[in-house]
Amino acid sequence: MVASAITFGTVPKYRCPTTTPPLPACFEVADGEPCCSPSSNFGWRVCCGVLGGITLLVFIARFFLFDFQESPKYLIGRGKEEAAIEVLHKIARYNKCAPPELTMEHFAEIDAKMGVVVADVEQYNGGRKLTLWQTTKRVITEGAKRIALLRALFNTPVSRVCSR
Repeated sequence: MVASAITFGTVPKYRCPTTTPPLPACFEVADGEPCCSPSSNFGWRVCCGVLGGITLLVFIARFFLFDFQESPKYLIGRGKEEAAIEVLHKIARYNKCAPPELTMEHFAEIDAKMGVVVADVEQYNGGRKLTLWQTTKRVITEGAKRIALLRALFNTPVSRVCSR
């Protein structure tokens, strides 16, 4: 809403006059003829400058004023259960709630019930960040699998008849 309000307040106010037909750009007409010059059409520049300044301030505030915690779901997905529990405790402290009773033993019980071997998690790239090449390769491989699943969904007798 703020961006819309800024746009509404700057773009129409600082634009070329609306006439019928609209004024052409100054480089399209001969000298002395009426045209829409950059100095009379700078509303969008003001709008972009103001919105860019606000974006920069919010970006800076994010690093100096706010202490964001990583999502516990993300941490668990990366095999960092202890860090996830720590984040949950910080969130509970911030919200003035009782700390969660979740422990590493709970995760071990869940792994045992699901038949997950801890070595499998360790094998998932050893807890290191993936390189750009590894990430690209994984995205392409998983994308190809999803495309194959989608093809199987639409590979029905009706779709074969309709495609002829």
